[in-house]
Amino acid sequence: MSIFTKKTATNKRRYPRIRIYHLVKYRQLSVPGAATEIGGVKDISGGGACLLSDKKLAPGNLIELRINFPRISTPVLSQAKVTWVKWMPRLNQYKIGLQYLDIEENLRNEVVRRLENVRKMAGK
Repeated sequence: MSIFTKKTATNKRRYPRIRIYHLVKYRQLSVPGAATEIGGVKDISGGGACLLSDKKLAPGNLIELRINFPRISTPVLSQAKVTWVKWMPRLNQYKIGLQYLDIEENLRNEVVRRLENVRKMAGK
């Protein structure tokens, strides 16, 4: 089984997606005074991510996402839009699809570059 999501007729992603687990911080921008929460990224690409969270977020909500990658001094900061939400009873968490809205192009390129390096190391 590959760690990458391949582009198929039903999966028309612009950027390759890699399955990882990484802790992130996020804050709902659609909720005034919302606290910063901690969640996990289940997979990530240059265009978005899949967030695991105890908190239910509504599709269309905006969040501020902060991802600290190992060996990158600057965290990846982006506003993201919640595109879908699914309750995962086995995990007792929500799986939340995110689309980056304003990620800086140099940081997007860094995410894509790192994903490509992982792909090459995996021989894909």
